[in-house]
Amino acid sequence: MFFQSLRSWSRRYRRKLSQFVFHRLLHADDSPHQLALGVAIGVFVAFTPTVGLQMVIAGFLSWLFRANKAASLPMVWISNPASLIPLY
Repeated sequence: MFFQSLRSWSRRYRRKLSQFVFHRLLHADDSPHQLALGVAIGVFVAFTPTVGLQMVIAGFLSWLFRANKAASLPMVWISNPASLIPLY
């Protein structure tokens, strides 16, 4: 009986946690405008010379403009150290 209630509690907790992560933090149900704004912010920050802080800046700007964070953060990875010199 105890393990069955623990299992049901665990399922509810995982469901609520995944809903929080996908909908509140990552904005998985955003409009196309917010997705495009997130990509634009990520690409813009990728071409700035702030190599150590790019993900932080992109996350902050996405939060500030209410853009999609899950779309902006990977766009920063365009300017990785291997492609840094040709970009600049």
